[in-house]
Amino acid sequence: WLIHGVDIYTVKDYLGHKRIATTQRYLHLVPTHAERAVRAAQNAEREELEQFVQDLSGRHMGDTTSAEVELELVEMR
Repeated sequence: WLIHGVDIYTVKDYLGHKRIATTQRYLHLVPTHAERAVRAAQNAEREELEQFVQDLSGRHMGDTTSAEVELELVEMR
């Protein structure tokens, strides 16, 4: 389940582990778990920011929007 992206707390609860440390023992079987989780979060954040910029300006990031405006929007987050 961890390999397929189910979060560790869901796995913990489903398996009936009382402590997260018990579930964490299995993380060695998923060596890229942390890397994939961080990448997924970064991708989601980028998509949210792009949607925010598009909603605000009616454009996509990088579509000739001034760099200053894009920088201000990024800093607001």
